[in-house]
Amino acid sequence: MSTRNKPYEQFGSYILFKRLEADSLGELWRAGRIEGDALGATVALRRLTGGHRAALAAAASEARAIAPLLTGTSFAKNQTVEIVDGIATVVHDYSGGRSLRHIVDRARGGTGSNPNPLPIDQAIAIAERISLSLATIAEMKYQGRRLAHGALIPQFVWIADDGEIRVAGQQLGRGVVASLSDPNVAQDIGRYFPPEYHASTEPSKTTDVYSLGAILYLLVTGNEPPDATNASAFAQTLRAAKTMGGTPVPDDIRSVIAKSLALDPAARYPSAAAMKQDLSALAHGGKYSATTF
Repeated sequence: MSTRNKPYEQFGSYILFKRLEADSLGELWRAGRIEGDALGATVALRRLTGGHRAALAAAASEARAIAPLLTGTSFAKNQTVEIVDGIATVVHDYSGGRSLRHIVDRARGGTGSNPNPLPIDQAIAIAERISLSLATIAEMKYQGRRLAHGALIPQFVWIADDGEIRVAGQQLGRGVVASLSDPNVAQDIGRYFPPEYHASTEPSKTTDVYSLGAILYLLVTGNEPPDATNASAFAQTLRAAKTMGGTPVPDDIRSVIAKSLALDPAARYPSAAAMKQDLSALAHGGKYSATTF
């Protein structure tokens, strides 16, 4: 069969079936793993074709040794981090589902589709599950150093068709933050990282807290997190925020958002585990009625 007529693209040891998403940092594909002469399991494959490719590949070379250790139920299932043709690539099991980025974009509505806001209780449940993943990795060590996620963005949160929530992309932070030198990448994901992380590229417990706060803000409001370069405008945006449905953000949720997005790292939750306590109290306190995701 000629190359022109091939119905697929081969990428390393994978066959790319369908592109599910694309942004300035890369592409998400539904793909099949080649196993010998046969086609094996279907996977979700995100190749980071944008940004600072060299820095992303360097981060991936470190992350690929850690990915197999992340076996808990809050981590992407059977995740591998690879470098294929010089491109950092994140692969995990696929059995239906989409990224949080896609789900929130669809919830907003747009041309030809009506908004379908996420219920508040589901926003809290998703954030709580992500906080579990962050708290779990923060308790892990590799070669004597404490781990952090470092690259938490909506693209790396996977929600399966049955509502299972898992997190991918751990330890890619240095490459992702280096990619913020690309204005398009900075526009897309820069607001998910605190100012001090932009400067240092060194992840910490509180940088992950900020990223989770940014995702909670996205889930609740449907809007991208505010720009932290102007502290006054940043604070005003948080105070004026409304839910996807157009109602004021409840005070108890607003308090969690404000504490996680504090521009001073010392004023944030000290860890994802501490933030999880408040998210769990919201999720299971009975105030927010359960809905089906």
